[in-house]
Formats: sequence, C-alpha cells, structure tokens
Amino acid sequence: MKTIQRKISPYNHYDYNNPKFLVFHYVGAQSSTAANNATYFFNGDRQASAHYFVDDNEIWQSVEDLCGAWSVGNTKTEVNNQNSINIEMCCMGTNLLVTETTENNAIELGAYLMKKYNISMANVRSHYDVTDKCKLCPNFANTERWNTFKNKLQAKLNNTNISTNNSTSSDVIYRVKLANGEQIGAFRNLDSAKNLAKINKCNVYSSVDNGLVVSYVTNSAVAIKTINYRVKRKNGEQLGAFNSLDNADTLAKANQAIIYDSNGNVVKSYVPDTGLGYLNLKPHMSSWRVYPVDGPYTINYAVGALAPAQYGGLSYKILEKKSADVYKIKTERFGVVAIYAPRDNDSSITENPIY
Repeated sequence: MKTIQRKISPYNHYDYNNPKFLVFHYVGAQSSTAANNATYFFNGDRQASAHYFVDDNEIWQSVEDLCGAWSVGNTKTEVNNQNSINIEMCCMGTNLLVTETTENNAIELGAYLMKKYNISMANVRSHYDVTDKCKLCPNFANTERWNTFKNKLQAKLNNTNISTNNSTSSDVIYRVKLANGEQIGAFRNLDSAKNLAKINKCNVYSSVDNGLVVSYVTNSAVAIKTINYRVKRKNGEQLGAFNSLDNADTLAKANQAIIYDSNGNVVKSYVPDTGLGYLNLKPHMSSWRVYPVDGPYTINYAVGALAPAQYGGLSYKILEKKSADVYKIKTERFGVVAIYAPRDNDSSITENPIY
C-alpha cells in the first residue's frame, strides 16, 4: 500500500467517530490530485470534508479516522458522518473517470482500514448507496464496475496481512462513557473529557488501546443513568449529554449551542441572532428536490425540484433545522419546504448568502 501522507484539516469535522462503515466516493474534479485536495481542505472552511484522498500515485489523509468527516450527512440509510470512514478517489482519467490505478490504491487503503477497524464487507458502501441511489458517486458507469470493485476489495482483504498498529499521538481521542458503557462525549483534549466525566460521574478511555485513563464513577453512578438533554452546535456536532438541564444549559451557553431533549426537540438555543445561516446550492447541480416541511423526506414525497444551475447557484435562509442535514427554507415557487442537503461538495452553509 502507498504510504499515507497527512495534512489534517482544522476545519469541518466532528470530534467523534465510531467507524462501522467504509464509504467510497469520487472527487468530481478533473485531474485534481490527492495532494491538491488535501491542501484545499486544509486551507479553509469548505463545508465538506473526507478522511482520505487517493490518486494514481499517492494517498493523503485529511481527517483523523476517529473524527467524523462531513462526507455523507445522510438520513436515508444507517450510514452517517459519525459512523463511517470516507475515501475520495481522484478523477485522473478523462471525463472525470477514476483510473484502474487509483481504484487499486483505494482498494488497498480500504482493506487496511477494514482490518484496522474490523469493518465487514457487508458494511462497504458507495456514496450512491448511502444516498439511496440519488447521487451518482463514484461515477462508475454501471453496477458491474462497483460489483467488480467490491470483489477486488474482498480478495485483497483475504490475501493481505495488515498490521493495525499504526496509531499516532494525533489519533488519540478521549471517550467519556457512563458506568453502563454509553458514550456521551469524545474529545481530543483530555482536560475537556475530564470536565464532562466529572459532571456525569463517568469513565474516560483512550482510543489508542481502549485503556481507562481516569474514573469518576461512584457506587451511586453504577445504575443506568438516563440522558435527558443533549447539547449540540448548530452544525449538529454533539458537545455533551446530561440528565440535568442546568448542566446542559451551562455547556450550551458557554459554546453558543443548542439544547435538545430526548426526543430531539429544541429546549433552548444560544445560537447568536445571526440565526442558522444560509444554505447555498452550488451551480453545478442541475436539480435539487424539496419535500413537505414535516416529511417524509424521500423521493416519492418530493413536492418539486429547484434548479441551481439555471440561476448560477441558489441561496436560501435556513428557517429551521428539521433533522440531521434537513432544513426548512422558503422558496418562491414552492413556498415553505424542507430540503435534504448533506455536508458534501454540492452545498454549503454560510453566515451570508453566496448566490
């Protein structure tokens, strides 16, 4: 396998990821190398990200494995940004094609990650699968090539003895867990993990060897503890989970975040008056479906489609976040609707409209 080169972006990732799925994509930009992409995502807030970029010659890592990337943001299947590792294959062939060499390099990387995190072939996906066949990614011309890809991956997995002892100090994530094993937070900073663990009488574990770092569990905390409130940033990143509203309120206020109850309803928001920002649909998208405000958010229930390409891109003020990557907006043609916009290269969220 090619040596993994690293340029870890400070932008667009979650502090937690529990890799259960492996998702393959293509970058959708002609002849943009793995190094080009790693640099692009390193240098600014792109409102999207991926763990790895692969081309004919190199592999570059942009997001730590144990941090979620803004790659799929999906509500249609069981795969999401915080249970998957995402590999982007560069388009080194003509007409945005993924070459066989790039494909083989991605397969070797995929086999290595599957061994490292015990990911089964049943949990290997394309972005096309994850979006319930709404987005052609990778742009394989037919299902035969994807099936061949998976067969090659299985063969590589069977025949390759891969060492999984490749953690570096920057991979370390400190996980905060209740006495019953439920994880309520994950941090790169040990002090932050300890603070949350103290409040909730939890254990702190290191991701390197799952070793116990420190325990604040008391005999009274051994019983299963109910989580009533979760604190999340406006982009959906969870900061903590509490059974006490006062504790949740303290964390939310300090981070200008939102408190949700156990049913996912907003209890209180400390997001500044600038609101949730603007959803920008990029001009290369010819069509984008919209749905009834309260769902279902599936193709059969679409009430219409917007046309970003026709207008050089479209921007809408976000009126409400309905669920993960589903937003309430007001359009001229369809009125108030919901739109599914995962964190990828087709859309962005900014404080001010772009288009």
